[in-house]
Amino acid sequence: MSMEAGPMTSESDDDRHERFVMLFGLNQPALYGYVLSLLPNWADADDVFQQTSLTL
Repeated sequence: MSMEAGPMTSESDDDRHERFVMLFGLNQPALYGYVLSLLPNWADADDVFQQTSLTL
């Protein structure tokens, strides 16, 4: 079963939101690692990751 949604799917906004939250949660460690690789200061990386999470 593919989890990719294209423009022609009938996926509701609620379904898309739920899928985004699930995928974001699953990928948080990798995303944080990426931010940390760009900003080796832990406090700065925490701030950027938190701000990005709130924005998304």
